[in-house]
Amino acid sequence: MLEGRTENWNLYLDGTAYCLNCHKSRLHGMMPFVVVFARLPNELKDYSQVKAVLPDQEIDVKTLKKKIKRIDKILVPAIREQIVKTKEADNAYFRKRHKILEKPFPIGSSVMIKNVDKNKKTDPNYEGPFSVYGYTKNGSYILQDKSNAFLSRDIPTSHIKLISEDGIPTEEKQNVYVVQSILNHSGEAPNHKYLVRWEGYDSSWDSWEPPSMFDGTEAIATYWARRNAVQPSSEGKKQKLPKIVNKRKVESSRQEKSVRRKARIAAITSK
Repeated sequence: MLEGRTENWNLYLDGTAYCLNCHKSRLHGMMPFVVVFARLPNELKDYSQVKAVLPDQEIDVKTLKKKIKRIDKILVPAIREQIVKTKEADNAYFRKRHKILEKPFPIGSSVMIKNVDKNKKTDPNYEGPFSVYGYTKNGSYILQDKSNAFLSRDIPTSHIKLISEDGIPTEEKQNVYVVQSILNHSGEAPNHKYLVRWEGYDSSWDSWEPPSMFDGTEAIATYWARRNAVQPSSEGKKQKLPKIVNKRKVESSRQEKSVRRKARIAAITSK
């Protein structure tokens, strides 16, 4: 409306107030003007040629007070009742379509999260496991992986499935490493082994690992997508191009970011 001329806001104040006061509220279905003044607002038209007609008698104060009492006893309770009904209907609609927990997942519990990047039927529905580290003020969850590094995003309740309130076993958190990429494979399906380059380590640390050693299938799927990038599919169609595996050089490592985030959370909880 202002089209960048914010200094002209006062020119639109009257018109904006009129529109807001004459707009029917979804909560109770009435105009704010009608609720306050118990009458319909005047229409937007030229009244300069309309001759004012004064009442023949003075305002009856007693009658006016009776009208106000009637409004308080009938109109206001009816509006309040309608607001309650609308809110109850909204709440029922929301609960029907969202996962509502009366109690949050316990701190330290083991959970799986919804695979939001799923694009094929064969992709897993959930990823993990992760452990619950804390909550945000909006009700989402701060999660950690097996290496105690934070996830890059907070997870809503609707995307979480509880595995165990006991958390991830300690032995599963030991000797956990991050896959940078898979370089090669050996053996025949379904007994493949994969040559893995580990994040933060040079080629002397490359090792052959079976699929059971991976927490998820993303790294394996990316490898096969790269391996089959130039081969046609069984239906003669070109294979979907794989995701890029180049790692952008960042200022801080994942572990350093995790440490800084822990410090921020500790500072907030200590206040």
